[in-house]
Amino acid sequence: MLQNNLPEKVSQKEKTALTVSEKELLENAAFVQQILDTSPAMVIVIDILFNKLVYINKTSENLLGYTVGEAASLKREEMVHPNDMQNWLRFYKEVAQLTDGAVSEHEYRVKTKKGNYIWVSNKSTVFKRDESGAAWLILSISTDITAKKFAERKLSESDVFIETLVDANIDRLMAYDLNMDVVAWNKRCEEVYGIKKEEIIGKPFFNFFPKIKETEVLINALKRSMNGETVHIPIHPNIYTKEYSELFYTPLRDANDNVTGVLTIIHDLTERIESENELMELNNSLQVKNKELETLNEELSTFAFVASHDLGEPLRKIQIFSDRILKTEKDSLSAAGKDNFHRVLKAVTRMNNLLNDVLSFSRLSSTKDFKKKHSLNEVLDLVKQELADAIAETDAILESDYLPVLKCTKSHMTLLFQNFISNALKYQKKGNKPVIKIKYEIFGAAEIDHQLVIQATHHRISFYDNGIGFEIEYAEKIFQMFQRLHAMSEYPGTGIGLAICKKVMETHKGFITVESTLGVGSVFHCYFPDED
Repeated sequence: MLQNNLPEKVSQKEKTALTVSEKELLENAAFVQQILDTSPAMVIVIDILFNKLVYINKTSENLLGYTVGEAASLKREEMVHPNDMQNWLRFYKEVAQLTDGAVSEHEYRVKTKKGNYIWVSNKSTVFKRDESGAAWLILSISTDITAKKFAERKLSESDVFIETLVDANIDRLMAYDLNMDVVAWNKRCEEVYGIKKEEIIGKPFFNFFPKIKETEVLINALKRSMNGETVHIPIHPNIYTKEYSELFYTPLRDANDNVTGVLTIIHDLTERIESENELMELNNSLQVKNKELETLNEELSTFAFVASHDLGEPLRKIQIFSDRILKTEKDSLSAAGKDNFHRVLKAVTRMNNLLNDVLSFSRLSSTKDFKKKHSLNEVLDLVKQELADAIAETDAILESDYLPVLKCTKSHMTLLFQNFISNALKYQKKGNKPVIKIKYEIFGAAEIDHQLVIQATHHRISFYDNGIGFEIEYAEKIFQMFQRLHAMSEYPGTGIGLAICKKVMETHKGFITVESTLGVGSVFHCYFPDED
């Protein structure tokens, strides 16, 4: 206690006063220590002459984990982050030069006893000087700003991420404040206009693009957007580049929903417009070509009809006169002469059949009753009546599923059924009893492996026979005009029947597939897209 060191000649009153002062001093010291220990900030006193800590408060101990003794024994290299050391040394040199009462601020990282670093914001001042007036003790008051630094880093990373996204955009993105000073300008803008971001940011937009002031559509869009409206211009010719653009004007708002500027997004439509123009020209060209083809088809159809009619007339006369000669002059004709006339009649019949088939084929593209609903059961009944004699002669078995009602051309369907059934009757081994089955199924697009599938649902009509079949390598050839796999003497015919079937399916936007095994039989699958 201070009173133990008092001089002997001191009055009791003076002793009492001194005792009271000592007590007050001690109470004041305890009060100050209590303030320091309960302070949320770290309070540290540094002896810069001996480069050591001489005091840290409870908050410092709690945050850093060191006691005063432990902290005093640490070197500054052990406390300050290596990347912050040079700035820290400069900071304390600046502090040492401060005048009394002046404060210097700095941010750096400090190592805790656990080994991790925390960010602190430090405010320092000269606390005590030596006899020469040089700074001796430095008082530092620091707050933990680790969370703040983490948030700033995250915000910075977010800003970089957003800027990267903006710069990666294929559209031009630019923004301006209410004074029309540029505040954002992405990479695509730099590429298109040749103006770097650092050259235009913060500068008046119209200094770079004065012609926009004269463009009423764009100025009105800007004004409306600054009034809080989002504006879309679907297509507009660009003033500064030879292109067509789609523009979006979006108001930018602050936390209080006040408009602070405008974001403009410019999407280049040039390629699309050029493609559309090319497509339009191509469509126009195709329409002209289609018209020419229609005219040509009509001319060919007319030619086929006239040719068939004009050729048919002399053929009929040849047939009539040949028959007449055979009947009236048969007694005077030699056996060879009679045989020759019979050959002529057979040739005339084949020619007549060929002309009829050519005429049927030419008429397929010009039939006008397409897209009407017809029952395929009725079509089958009609064909069975027409082929009744052939069915009876071969003792054929003809079975059929119940067939659907389709939008189709009835005359076309009649030709289709007639050709498949007559072929099944004709192309048989000698002595074989024809068995013909007609099946009906519905298939989804995923179930059909064919390039001409155009609808989700298809009706399939299949014609099965037990005839002579053929090698599958001829599956395409048999549908060509006048193509035959057998000699006329083996199986008579014109070689047009399957070509007619293929044409019928094409006019109905369908297709045919075929399966066949030589000596076993064939199956022809006809796929009709469901157009209901």
